[in-house]
Amino acid sequence: MEAIFDYYEINTIDIWPFEAHQYLMGNRTDEQTYRLKSILETQIIKTRKEQIQLYKTVTIEPIVTVADYDKNTNKELWIRHVQDFKIATCLRDQVRLDYFFFLDKGGLDSCCLLQQDIIIDRQNDAFDLWFVLKLGQYKDGLKYINEFLNYQLQESFQSDIEKYNSFLHILIKQYKNEFLNEELIKLTLEWLSKNYKKRDLTGEISTYYLKKVKENPLFLESGIGLISIQEILISLRNEKFIENKTDLKAFKKLFKGKELDEKEKIVWIGTKVELRWFVELIIKKNICFEIKGIDKWLIAQKCFSYQKKDGTIEAINDYLSISEARGKETDRKEILNKILDELNEICNATPTE
Repeated sequence: MEAIFDYYEINTIDIWPFEAHQYLMGNRTDEQTYRLKSILETQIIKTRKEQIQLYKTVTIEPIVTVADYDKNTNKELWIRHVQDFKIATCLRDQVRLDYFFFLDKGGLDSCCLLQQDIIIDRQNDAFDLWFVLKLGQYKDGLKYINEFLNYQLQESFQSDIEKYNSFLHILIKQYKNEFLNEELIKLTLEWLSKNYKKRDLTGEISTYYLKKVKENPLFLESGIGLISIQEILISLRNEKFIENKTDLKAFKKLFKGKELDEKEKIVWIGTKVELRWFVELIIKKNICFEIKGIDKWLIAQKCFSYQKKDGTIEAINDYLSISEARGKETDRKEILNKILDELNEICNATPTE
């Protein structure tokens, strides 16, 4: 089967037949195809159940069911499909059959085609796999790739070039040696370079500039301000949020108006989701000058670098890696909250305190 280059949706009815053909031609491994077939079967069953439960038009219907056998309405068809399926003991034979059996509503045995019209959207757990399989089709139709990338930017990502840029870079890293060849990667990156302009701060502030420091530029240089900022630094070190050798001078600059130099960036050794909590908590306490929109994440990107699990330190090149970081809330969020509460207290203290 040849790829359809002017069809830009991520649809199983377009992708599965192409992938099945690639497998039968020896261009896919058993592992790759078995994984995709399993994901597809699960998706077909899930979609059918949702259509029935939500009273939608049911587009996924079995070819034949055991009820057809019991009622003698399609007995021969059921027997033939069961016999053919039993004979198909290897994956290659099962792919050729292009159908599978599953327990439908009420425990009814049903036989269903693998070729089904199912649109895969971004909320789908396997969206990245379906997307890269469709993208991979364009290695034989490179001149159409810009149209596909444009379409997916608008339809799947609602023109959010930031998220699309992050998604495509991760996709290329994950699948470059599996489904994407060099020319395809090159053209995808060229498309990104033309369409993606790196977001920059909308405001003039490039740190979490404290209102208290604006009122008194020496606030963190002596007295209660200096003592407190030292204690906060020590707490963040001890709780393994930032590198133990973090310089006090650089840490104080995090709360002043002047941008940190590259060498002054604070090395965050906690998780990315903990860095997200740090940013959200400091904004919530309303002790900084107003930071609008995504600037809070761009400031974090400018002020912090990140230590990976292997100990290497890398720049944070994409603010989305912070803003979209996910993880279960733990007591470490409350630890961060208590540490920043101290900063909140001194920022809101009256001159006599």
